[in-house]
Amino acid sequence: FEGDGQALCAEGRCRLVLSGADQRAWGVPVGGPSLPAAFELELSLETRQPPSDVAYGLLYRLQDPDNFYLFAVGNDGYYTIAVVREGEWTALRPWQQWPHVRRGAGHNRLRVQCVAQACRFYINDEFTAALADDTFSTGTVGVWAQTWSAPCLDVTFHTLRLWFDLVKTTESTEF
Repeated sequence: FEGDGQALCAEGRCRLVLSGADQRAWGVPVGGPSLPAAFELELSLETRQPPSDVAYGLLYRLQDPDNFYLFAVGNDGYYTIAVVREGEWTALRPWQQWPHVRRGAGHNRLRVQCVAQACRFYINDEFTAALADDTFSTGTVGVWAQTWSAPCLDVTFHTLRLWFDLVKTTESTEF
C-alpha cells in the first residue's frame, strides 16, 4: 500500500485504516494481473465504522499512482467514476446518490465490465452506469480509500474476482 494510513493483510483480506482527515491510500495486490481489453472485475468491501465524508473503491487499468480509472462509493450513499491522468482527476460520472449503495457500516460490492473502451458498472449487483473512455486500454487493478473531513476510515477489501475476455475464466487474487 502507498499513501497515508496502515494496511493489515491476511487470510485473503486486506484492512486499510486511515486515522486522520484528508488522507488517501491505495494498493495493488502482489503479483496482481494485468487486465486485457475485455474483462469483468468484482470487489467486495466492508466498512467497520459509519463515518460520512469517506470513500473507498476499485482502481482498474492502473498504469501508476498518477494514471488510472476509479470506481468508488461513499458511506453517504454516493458513487463516482473517474479517470486520473498525470495526477489530474476528471469525473466521468460526478459524485451522485445511488439507492443501491449501502450507507454507513456494512458491505458493498463493486463490479466493472469492460470491452475495449466501453464499460458497464454495477453496485451490489444493480446496473449503475455505462460509459466509454479510451484514455487507458490496459493496466492492473487495485483498491483505494480516502477521508476528507472525517477523522478516520476502517475498510476491509475482500476477495477480488476477475474474469478475462468475459468467458468467465475466473482468477481470484488475494491481497
